[in-house]
Amino acid sequence: MFPTTRIIPCHRTLPRHGFTLIELLIVIAIIALLTAILFPIFASARDKARSVSCLSNQKQIALATLQYGQDYDDTLLMVNTFFFRETIENQMRGTWVNTLQPYVKSGAQTSNGTYNGDPPPSGGAEGIFKCESFNEDLLKKGVDSPNCLGRGASAVRLPPGNWYLAHYALDFKLECTTTVKCTNSGYNGRTGSETKPFFNRAGSYFSCLDMACTRTEPAIMTFGDVKEVARYIYIGEGFTEVFPFPAFVSGKAMEGDLGCGTQFGPHNGGGNYIFLDGHAKWIKGNVEGYLIQDDAGAWYEKYFAYHL
Repeated sequence: MFPTTRIIPCHRTLPRHGFTLIELLIVIAIIALLTAILFPIFASARDKARSVSCLSNQKQIALATLQYGQDYDDTLLMVNTFFFRETIENQMRGTWVNTLQPYVKSGAQTSNGTYNGDPPPSGGAEGIFKCESFNEDLLKKGVDSPNCLGRGASAVRLPPGNWYLAHYALDFKLECTTTVKCTNSGYNGRTGSETKPFFNRAGSYFSCLDMACTRTEPAIMTFGDVKEVARYIYIGEGFTEVFPFPAFVSGKAMEGDLGCGTQFGPHNGGGNYIFLDGHAKWIKGNVEGYLIQDDAGAWYEKYFAYHL
């Protein structure tokens, strides 16, 4: 009989230890590096998505303005069917945002006549007239720039509270050419040079019948008045607002602004713009800074010279 062999298990205790400080620091450094690389990509993707959304809004607005033109003998839409000396109730009722309501049924604006810096009853820009990328800080920076309205201009040019009716603007008739002198003090001194170019913006608005502009009449333009509708901007990044204006009957006025104020955004350092033929284009920086010459050698703002 063979002897019984007894197998005694061998229990070996392995040493246990955690990460060393150096290993932990390396892991943290790798995570920080990946974060620094990926976060800007994610932010850029988010901004791009918002840009596409805002562009879609503008395309809907552009289609509505073209439909309006077809219904009204090719007329270019007026920024406001009431002059800014009217009561704010009339101005709000006549704003281009409301004129387009039969075609868009989105973002209608109303007013109860109050104005103390609080948001308007409808809560500011809404529906397709609201852009999620709208950034008032970038807007102030653009407005206050030397190549725009200058330092401190945003304090009086932009509305208190949230009195933005739209985060876009509709261009209107504004002219400074070799034959038409600039009447706005902010444009005096334009000579048609590269540093002080002329402009001739397309759109419908009002003409003053006296020096004080107490009597006015509509100044209507049509698409047919523009030589090349594919070359000139009609709608774009900017704002339509109600802002304080003590000289007027209601102490406030409704108007819009499209141009140098949006030179720092809101979409990756540029903005989306709709041209008079309805096509859209992203333009980098100050849209008023792109120039073109006429046959006589005078310089004009490229996107705002409908007669060339």
